[in-house]
Amino acid sequence: MNEKLLRAVKQNQAEDVRELLNRNANPIIEDKDGWTPLIWAAVKGHEEIIRILIKHNACEPYLSAAQGMEGEQESEDKFKKPKVAAVVGKYNPLHWASYKGFLRIVWLLLKEGMSPIDFDIYGNNSVHQACSGGQLEILQCFLSQGVDVEIMNARRHTPLHLSTQPSVKEIVVNAIKTEVCQKKSCKSRFDFANVRYYCQNCTKFFCRNCKISMWVYEAMESTSKEKPVCYCQDCYDLIKRCEEKFQDALASVEFEVVDRYYKEVLDEGVGGQIEVKLMHEMQVYHTKLHHELLIRNFIRSLDVVPIYKTIKKSVKLLNDKVEDAKNKNVELSPSVIAEANQATRRLIAERNLR
Repeated sequence: MNEKLLRAVKQNQAEDVRELLNRNANPIIEDKDGWTPLIWAAVKGHEEIIRILIKHNACEPYLSAAQGMEGEQESEDKFKKPKVAAVVGKYNPLHWASYKGFLRIVWLLLKEGMSPIDFDIYGNNSVHQACSGGQLEILQCFLSQGVDVEIMNARRHTPLHLSTQPSVKEIVVNAIKTEVCQKKSCKSRFDFANVRYYCQNCTKFFCRNCKISMWVYEAMESTSKEKPVCYCQDCYDLIKRCEEKFQDALASVEFEVVDRYYKEVLDEGVGGQIEVKLMHEMQVYHTKLHHELLIRNFIRSLDVVPIYKTIKKSVKLLNDKVEDAKNKNVELSPSVIAEANQATRRLIAERNLR
């Protein structure tokens, strides 16, 4: 059964994996090379299978290794002292996901408690792997977690030595050159105890006291918060102010008000950092009010139709505007639909009369 599990993981057969685990297949079984199902899933980028394995405690060997001497300290402290890779294999799943560039899998493993500074038998940690694989987004994720980019592996290579992409090299160099916290009122010097944290909005580096870390939804359809983010205090405050503007806009029924707030937030340059479900709600509401305004303005333009022969064309244009909104999945207010129907009946009656 365990061999079937390994085979199903490699072949991305999620339902078979789920069934085998429910039948008590071993989620941490090793093959002849010491690779577990979780390592194979990380190598292949099989996100659904990663989720299934996590529910069956497949991360446990790597978490026990990651905890080591750190005990029950807060999660950020586990990045201070690197530990050797887990008891199985030369690498752990986070090493492989980092090197291959599977960002969502990296998020899942980090949330389960794996540490990006746990190293393999060659002294490489997940930061080395992300740099050698040219994975900029994953490196940015690790930097936002407060990792050390100057640590050497067994061959005395730092992540910078292993960087293969110019964009990766640039951000590592910027991190190394930034010697003090970038908050003007702080300016504390970075060292082994006071580590750098990367703000994912302004892309500068800050100390622990000047940053905010959290987990957020990745997409509107997400059901759990699986994306780690980090902002400096100033950027966080700006994002929160913009989100408050959106909340105020959603309470208004005037397109001009909603449109003004919407544009103000976009002009601040933090649209991509707004809570994703709130951003989606705002976009939907902005689009809805925009279409309703177009329909109502067109109806007003039809109060007087001097040439009765154009009435039929005007009715078609009005119906087209309503249909266009429906085709774009815009849920028009019942009052707007009623106004359009009433205007259509009035215009047809006037045409017949004239």
